[in-house]
Amino acid sequence: MPEATQIAVGAITHKLSDMFMIPVAEIDPSLPTSTYGVDSLVAVELRNWLFAKAGAEMSIFDMLQSKSLVVLAEKVVARSRFVTGDGGGEVGGGLSVDANVRAGSGTGILEGKKG
Repeated sequence: MPEATQIAVGAITHKLSDMFMIPVAEIDPSLPTSTYGVDSLVAVELRNWLFAKAGAEMSIFDMLQSKSLVVLAEKVVARSRFVTGDGGGEVGGGLSVDANVRAGSGTGILEGKKG
């Protein structure tokens, strides 16, 4: 799995963990968002967060109908304004999921990724 996709999966997993108070270890990225209780209202919040943190324009349909969190993360990476090329390159600036998601910094979760 490309590095940008791994980071996006981790970020989405952490966000779902925070939203639903589910331990990260109990979230399986091979399952769809609906498994964890994502409905249309939560999908709007997740979409807005992904736009702010990943620079990715996503639809509610993307949030609700992706076959897995990995597929959703791949769509995020493909649409992110922070990723160039295929998103499989190195991480720029030493960014990590924890630094961007948990600390709540303004930096995008995929900023600095390149293909």
